[in-house]
This record gives sequence, structure tokens and C-alpha cells, in this order.
Amino acid sequence: SQDKSYTATIRLGAHTPCLDAELPVDKWVDADHLQRQAIEQAVAAMRGVVQQLPPLYSAKKVNGQKAYAVARKGGEIELKRASIEIKKIEICAVRHLEVDGHSVVDVEVNIDCTKGTYIRSIARDLGETLGVGGHLVALHRTLNGPFPIADCMQLTDLIQAIESLPQDDNEVTVDL
Repeated sequence: SQDKSYTATIRLGAHTPCLDAELPVDKWVDADHLQRQAIEQAVAAMRGVVQQLPPLYSAKKVNGQKAYAVARKGGEIELKRASIEIKKIEICAVRHLEVDGHSVVDVEVNIDCTKGTYIRSIARDLGETLGVGGHLVALHRTLNGPFPIADCMQLTDLIQAIESLPQDDNEVTVDL
């Protein structure tokens, strides 16, 4: 099982059905009263092994169907909790904002977790703990197993590097 690391921005005070910004906000709750200390306490309580409920809009299969396919059609689906571990979750920034006339709080976090962890579920759970709802507005994977994303190459750069190899009679094999 490969561990993963992310930088994520969680918007508190706004809930969406898919737990990210793909669908419009369906519930607003004023989050202006939230202080950093309360957010830090709620974040700290998320560390460790937990039974996490996946988002309804996920690729988890139930009875041979992907949950998101059922959810998009308005169907009901019951997902099972899965054991995951949040090894580290730390706050990088807390920003009070006004979005569409509503007071929200964006919390940027760094997360180290086990494979199978849904960051959108972390956003939902943090929002529920604080009583204001929440969803994910930005996500960047920084580590996948032993591979830091900073060490990875963009596909366009790889293609350019291959195309710049000397053209001779020798066959060049690239293992992707």
C-alpha cells in the first residue's frame, strides 16, 4: 500500500453534493465566527486510523455500479466505511473570505495519508465537525508512494526529450 501526500484547500461554510467545486454549493452556513484555534483542534482530532465514509460521487463500486454513476442519476446508494490512516494533517493557512455574499473560511492543509483516503471526505468531515459544512476547492498531490511529484517530468517534456535523441539506425526503447 503506497502512501500519498497532498496540499489541499478546504472551504468551510459551503457544502456541495460531490464535496468539491464540480457542482454548485447546495448549502451555505456562515463561517465567519470560526477561529484558527477551533479549526486546529478539529484538524488535530482527524489524525490517526479512522473509518472513513467515501463520497457519494466516487468510483467505489456497489453492486457492480460506480457510486458516481448512481449519484448523478439521482439514485440512492449506501457506501461502506473503510479503514484509512491520516498520518499527518497540518494547517498552512487560514483565510476568511466572502464568496457569493457568504462568509467562508479557506483552510490550506498538508496531508500525509494511506492509499484509499478521500481528501474530499476529509473536507466534509472537518466541515461537519465545525458545524458549517465543507468541500474541497483545490488539491495537489505532492507524493505518490516513493515518488515526489517534484521529481516527476511533464509528459510534454518527456516527448521533447525523446524527440531530441539522435536519429540513427539504432532502435531506442523507452520504458514508460
